[in-house]
Amino acid sequence: MSGRLASGAVGVGRMAEPPQIIDMARKVLGRTGPLAGVHVVLTAGGTQEALDPVRFLTNRSSGKMGMALATSARDFGADVTVIHSPLQVPVSFGVTSVPVRTAIEMRDATFDILPRTDVLIGARL
Repeated sequence: MSGRLASGAVGVGRMAEPPQIIDMARKVLGRTGPLAGVHVVLTAGGTQEALDPVRFLTNRSSGKMGMALATSARDFGADVTVIHSPLQVPVSFGVTSVPVRTAIEMRDATFDILPRTDVLIGARL
């Protein structure tokens, strides 16, 4: 990583933040878990449907539940992909992110990845 170092200089060598280190450890420790070799796909977040060039309709979904499920699947060794609209939480380390905005984009991204999916967790498509 790069960023501000303890010496005050800025450059490569900065230690990762503790939550990132913990996420990496959980991913490494879980890679032989009961879901090892399983591809889990989740959909998360509230899509945004344009009314006009400025306004859109959405819901209050933060994506927290979807990301919690994705993180748990990752910790059990799964290869995890999250197809998500704008989230209020970060995508966990080791989870593949597929950002979308509308319900149609989410549907299309889900159908595109479906042939390579062992487990799909999501709202009605």
